[in-house]
Amino acid sequence: MAQWRAEYEALKRERWGGFAGYDALVARASNASFGVQAAYNDLVPAFERLFEREGRDWRRFHAEVKRLAALPKDQRRATLESIR
Repeated sequence: MAQWRAEYEALKRERWGGFAGYDALVARASNASFGVQAAYNDLVPAFERLFEREGRDWRRFHAEVKRLAALPKDQRRATLESIR
């Protein structure tokens, strides 16, 4: 984390003209927060495919997401990963 924060400071100083808009986020960042973000990022393509499968209809998409949310985690993930 120390190296990442140092790289952020260098980026801020050298390329962003001192822009500090992300300082609070960087201060709160932890390995756990990166893990949560990675898990989210891994699932985005599956949710995009689900949205397409549901005809790009927000109501149908949200209904399907609600149905998936009620499944056990392993079954939910398997279902999302099977969507092509």
